[in-house]
Amino acid sequence: MRDGPGADEQARRSGGGSISRRTSSDWELKLLRPGLIVPVGGLAIRRLLGISGLAECIGHRYELDGTAVVPLPHPSGASSWLNSRANRELTARAAALVREELARL
Repeated sequence: MRDGPGADEQARRSGGGSISRRTSSDWELKLLRPGLIVPVGGLAIRRLLGISGLAECIGHRYELDGTAVVPLPHPSGASSWLNSRANRELTARAAALVREELARL
């Protein structure tokens, strides 16, 4: 699934908006049927799971239509989220969950 800076502007120009992009993402997921989805960053997490707080979801496993979902924070140096020891521990827990899920595939 592709998303990121400029996606909203591109969707507005095409007249699709978020609904069109979400429908496209749903179609891609049905086509690809991944065993694991790892949304990286707040925007991807919010769009996929509807969760807006990183501390609320990092380090947890979710399920979306039978597919494991393990959110990760964006690794951008512009974000100070990973500067907190507690947040780094949540990220380490999330990385362990990703490894566990990959071992099951």
